[in-house]
Order: sequence, then structure tokens, then C-alpha cells
Amino acid sequence: MRKTFLIVAQALLILVACANNNSTTIAKHRTETEMEKANQNPVYEIAVFKVKDADAVVEANQAAIRHISAYDGYISSRTFQSIEYSDIFMDIVEWSSLEAAKRAQQDFEKSKNEEVANYLSLITEIIYFGHVSEIEEGVLKFNELGKDDVLEFAMIQINSEDFKEYEKAHINVLNHIGKKYDSFKEVQTVQSLDKASQFIDLARWGSAEQCYLAQKEMEKDPLFLDFASHIDMSQEMIMQFFVQIR
Repeated sequence: MRKTFLIVAQALLILVACANNNSTTIAKHRTETEMEKANQNPVYEIAVFKVKDADAVVEANQAAIRHISAYDGYISSRTFQSIEYSDIFMDIVEWSSLEAAKRAQQDFEKSKNEEVANYLSLITEIIYFGHVSEIEEGVLKFNELGKDDVLEFAMIQINSEDFKEYEKAHINVLNHIGKKYDSFKEVQTVQSLDKASQFIDLARWGSAEQCYLAQKEMEKDPLFLDFASHIDMSQEMIMQFFVQIR
């Protein structure tokens, strides 16, 4: 199943569609030293997973979140379902710190609570799990998605020595796409707290069709080719589209 989510160079085009006219304000990517400080700030736990019963997991998810919300450091959470694969879901949970997130994770996984056990039993595969933080100060704004809105999840890893060049290419592509596609609403780029070279774009679109159109039209764009040259193609890459269900 994981192979379904591996992105070849052409499929990575969808990543550049996460564009914003204000993307020139994106902050510099954090170094390892700066990430140590980021660990003490609010972080986001992202889990993308496959389930054996999509209908059952919706109800079970609500019960599990009620349990999670009782942990120290819990701030908020959102749940999404893939528009392409009904058995793929994503949870995004905000925590006050990385320490609080990891403490809750350990307790949740070992919990003997019946609702928690039921929820975990429905998960058949973890596609992605990680703790991330924004690459600039602020709050990750997960506004309620409208009935036609789509949240794009796109994870890549870059060549570790290319931070500055990647940043420049990323901003150039975002600016270019932001001017071309008007259904884009907002984007946040987050960086893994475990792997400094891993980045995720979370973009809100008003039209899934325009995302795919951008993918097709940007295939041979020089700005994208420059951006793609900084991606470590030997590492796993994941892309998925979601609608919000909670």
C-alpha cells in the first residue's frame, strides 16, 4: 500500500500547487540547533493511516479524540478523510510541546481504555506519523473546510546540503503558482522535528480539479524543475488529498 503513495518526479508537481501570493514571507528553514528550541514550542502530531472499516472509524475517532483531549498539553485536533481512498484518514493534533506530544503518544498506545483499543484495532497501516512545527512563528490555521474544499498533504525530503537553495526554489515556485491558480486559499509548510530535511506542505484548495490541472500544466516548467532538483529522490515521498470530517 505504501507504494501507492510514493511520488515519482512527475507526481511531485502537485506539491508546487501549494502556492500563496504571500509566500515570500516564508521564514528560513530551521537548522538542527534552531530545531532544538522549536521542540519547546507548540507542535503538531500528524498521522496518516489506513483502516479496515471506514464507517466504523469515523465514530471510533470521535471517542478516541475525547480520550486524547484529556492529556496534559492537548490543544486541538482535526480529522480528515482521503477523497481518493475512502479507507485513508489523517489526524492532526496540536500539542503545547514535543514533550507533551510524546508523553501522550506513549500513554495512548499502551492504554487499556476500551474506546482507545477499539480505535487502534481499526488501523491496518501507518502511512505517515511524525511531529512537526512551522518553519516560521505563528499558529497553524486549520480553518473549517467548506463542502468543496480540499486539504492537500505533500511530504518530501530534500538533500540536506541544499537548505538555502531549496528555500529559494520553493518560494519561487509558490509565487509563480499562486498567481496562476485562483482556487488556492492558504498553505502552511511545516518541518519535521525528527528529520531536519523533511518538509510537509499543507494546502487548502477550493477545487481539487485545479490541483490536478496545476500538476499537468507545470510538468515542464523550469521553476519546478529547479525545485525538484533539490529533492532527495532516494527517500520516500507522500501525497494525498483530504476532506475534513471533524
